[in-house]
Amino acid sequence: SIQPLLTLGVLVAAITLFFAGVVKGITGFGPALVAIPVLVQVFPPKPALTAFSIPLLISNLYMVVQSGVPRQFIAEYKSFILIILLATVGGVVSLVSLPVTILYVGIAVYILGFLLFDVFTSGDSYARVRGLRPAIGIMTGFLGGSVSMGGLPLATYLNALDLDKRVFATGLVLILLLHNGLRLFALSITDLFRASELVM
Repeated sequence: SIQPLLTLGVLVAAITLFFAGVVKGITGFGPALVAIPVLVQVFPPKPALTAFSIPLLISNLYMVVQSGVPRQFIAEYKSFILIILLATVGGVVSLVSLPVTILYVGIAVYILGFLLFDVFTSGDSYARVRGLRPAIGIMTGFLGGSVSMGGLPLATYLNALDLDKRVFATGLVLILLLHNGLRLFALSITDLFRASELVM
């Protein structure tokens, strides 16, 4: 029967989103790394990746309201933010146009790549490499736009810059808010953003 499977799926999603929320509350980022691998197994991947934008946007908006807008951060990193937003659009296009199988492979490769990077990279010196910032911006925007997993490379990079803790936190949340807002807007003009499919 479909009803028990649907109920089980909703239960699994609720538990997963709870733990993803705990991760978001503690670190300020990373809920997608917890939630997406599970959600795409329980629900159709493209609607799941689309629907996940909504709680991300709400949580980031709440955090920006609480912490305030970091104007100095915006002034210093405006080109970086612009690159992320442009790459976000590219990520959304890939989500709309690529087959589900490729999205699955992309999620797996990203998680494996991040784990290997974390194991084999020592220190934060990589953040000072010339020309790395645009590459991180493209990676953040594209991964976030396509599979909702752009927060981790962004947070890892900003943390490696040894920013003041408040500047790091407010800047990270602001970028994620702008990114998720643009992603949701871009998805809203596609066939993926149908209310009947997003209600889980």
